[in-house]
Amino acid sequence: MGDRAASTRALFGPTFNEDGTLRAVSPSQIETFLACNLKWFFDKKEKLKRKDPSKGQITGGQAHDRIEHFWNTGEDIRGPLELMGAPMLAPYLWAAPFNKGPGVAEATLLNPRLSTPGGILITGFEDLHIPDPAGKWPTIIDHKFKKDLKKWAPDAAELLTDTQAVVYGAHALLKYPEAEGYIFRHHNHQTAGEGGRYAEPVEIRVPRAEGWERWLKLAEVVDGPMREAAKAAVVGGGKTPEGVAH
Repeated sequence: MGDRAASTRALFGPTFNEDGTLRAVSPSQIETFLACNLKWFFDKKEKLKRKDPSKGQITGGQAHDRIEHFWNTGEDIRGPLELMGAPMLAPYLWAAPFNKGPGVAEATLLNPRLSTPGGILITGFEDLHIPDPAGKWPTIIDHKFKKDLKKWAPDAAELLTDTQAVVYGAHALLKYPEAEGYIFRHHNHQTAGEGGRYAEPVEIRVPRAEGWERWLKLAEVVDGPMREAAKAAVVGGGKTPEGVAH
C-alpha cells in the first residue's frame, strides 16, 4: 500500500485550494467528518500530529500488500491470516492480472473523475475493482481485518450506508453508464476475538437508482457542512475554530 497520503496527493492533488477552501475529499475523510467534525478539521486543516499506526493497522496493511502482490503476480505469498479468506477470493481469480483478467488492485477513482454536484472532487483507491464482462454489475471488493467481526464488521443492511460502499459504487455507476447497479463486498478477516481467526464475506447488490440516491445524499454533507467547516480559520493548539461543530 506504501505511503497512501503521498500517492493520493500525487494523483489527485491537495485537499484544499490555495485560498483554504475545500477542493477534494476521500471516503475516509467523509467518514471522519460524519463521526466528528473537529477531528477532521484538526487532521486535515490544522494538521495536528497523528497517532502512530496501531498493531492492528500495521497487520492489516501488511495483509493488504500480500493480497495485492498475489493478485497482480500469482505468486502466493499470503500468510495464514489472508489464506483464511482465500475461498472468498477464489471465484474472482479469473479477473486477476496473472490470469490476464481485467481486475485491478488499488484501483484509483480516476477516468472518469467523480465529484459532488457542488464540484468537490472525490479521491480514493478500491482494494479490488472487477468489471462485469456483461457490463451490468461491476464488483468492488474491500479487504477488512478486524479483531472482532461480531463487534466491528457491518452486516448487509449497515453496508448499504457505508461511506466507501456509497462512494465507490457511485464511481462504478459513472464509469459504466450501462450498468444496472453495482456489487460491493467486504472480505472480512477476524484477527482475534471470540471464535478465533476466521473469515466471512458480506455482500450488497445496489441497483443504479438506489446507488445514485445514496450518493447524492452523502454528497450533500460534502457540499454543505464539510465545505463550510473547511472555511474556518486555523487557530492553532487544537483550539476549536469558529464554524466547526463540536
